[in-house]
Amino acid sequence: MKMLPAVFLLCLCAAAPAQQAIDIRPGIIEQIEGEVYLDDVRLLSPPDRPVAAEVLRTGEGKVEMQLGLWATLWLGARSSLLLEERDYHRMSLVLLGGSAIVEIIEGVPDAAKLTARLGDAAVELQEAGVYRFDAEAGRVRVYDGKARVLLGEESEALKRGRSAHLAGGLGIAKFDRERGDALQHWAAWRSDLLYGRIRDQRLAERLRRQAESARQQARIEAEVRSRIYREQALQQAEYQMWLIEQQLQRQTR
Repeated sequence: MKMLPAVFLLCLCAAAPAQQAIDIRPGIIEQIEGEVYLDDVRLLSPPDRPVAAEVLRTGEGKVEMQLGLWATLWLGARSSLLLEERDYHRMSLVLLGGSAIVEIIEGVPDAAKLTARLGDAAVELQEAGVYRFDAEAGRVRVYDGKARVLLGEESEALKRGRSAHLAGGLGIAKFDRERGDALQHWAAWRSDLLYGRIRDQRLAERLRRQAESARQQARIEAEVRSRIYREQALQQAEYQMWLIEQQLQRQTR
């Protein structure tokens, strides 16, 4: 997955004319495919409100949800989760079943926190990166980034290429980051689309600001040229007046 360049808060809402702005409210559903439900109500299209105290679940389907300004979640088939806490700087979710992938973009504020719970374990995502959670397997994998896993009295740090197995105690192992499944392929594809759109919006906003700066500079230069012209014209007039005065003085001698 590709990460978003740092510092994008202002650009998220500054859409290019031909593109739709990204809705980054915590809990907003951006994309659904196949069977997706909020509690027992099937969603035929993304709702225009964030997920609240509801179970988001899938049958033979998958769903993409924004976790605020700085993270996106992809929920796989036959999976379910609950958002315990959601705001722009703090997210807490429970994976009740199935699999989910979370991508945290660059530029996360120091105060921002995202915690995922699987059974009795809590996983604190500490850096920008890509994280995979599998409830039935009781497993957390870090493809990029850094996390801390808390299980009872045990605590372990997870870095890139490491996984935590939660069944029967906390076990840490390496895994192959190159191997993937349908959920990872879909999440990577959606990530490229999502952050590509944001990059395009950033570019459009940057070009707009550059054009405005160029216009401002042109106005300043025009004002300077006008002032210089006025000063030169005044000096020329004063010189002509001096010549006339000199001529008059010679004629009156």
